[in-house]
Amino acid sequence: MSFDLHHINAAIAAHGAVTRVVIADIKGSSPREIGASMLLWPGGQSGSIGGGALEYQASQAPHPGLRRYPLGPELGQCCGGHVTLVTEHFTKPIDATDVFIRRIEGDMAMPLP
Repeated sequence: MSFDLHHINAAIAAHGAVTRVVIADIKGSSPREIGASMLLWPGGQSGSIGGGALEYQASQAPHPGLRRYPLGPELGQCCGGHVTLVTEHFTKPIDATDVFIRRIEGDMAMPLP
């Protein structure tokens, strides 16, 4: 699932606040591709970032920001790669005119005003 504005807004309307977790980077082997994502809300989920231990970990502590996971023995997975996840939290519907170029971490200046 890519950034599907309609799907996210429908989930917000149905469930209230929604958290989106997306695979932003992969090094080596991964259960899913860059851009795979899932939406989380209390008691539910839509989409998948690959299931298993990675998805479980991401859904247990969905704090906004970047997280990097080694897909090896520490996580109980055999992929052997590394995955970077971006987690975003939405509390209200997203207007189609909103700009979705935003800082995930760090303090470097934004490229556009």
